[in-house]
Amino acid sequence: MDISVYSMTKIPFGNQEAFFSFAVYAIDKSEIINQYKDETGVDLNDLVTRTALDKVIDESTGYTNELMSKFLDWLVINHWGEEDDD
Repeated sequence: MDISVYSMTKIPFGNQEAFFSFAVYAIDKSEIINQYKDETGVDLNDLVTRTALDKVIDESTGYTNELMSKFLDWLVINHWGEEDDD
């Protein structure tokens, strides 16, 4: 899975492993997945319930990587990093 350039610029050097662990944790938390769905209209649970043929098509077209890259960008913006004091 490729992570976008945007996401990589928001993860301090040396924290990639921590972010990966957080991303694995986040993808399994229904409240985070539901928040993503509410804000973007994209239901990541659809990836799990797709047929085997759909999954093969998604992988070959890059759909899954694109979807996960967008999720990781959103995760960085909404759940990773320092909070603003403003």
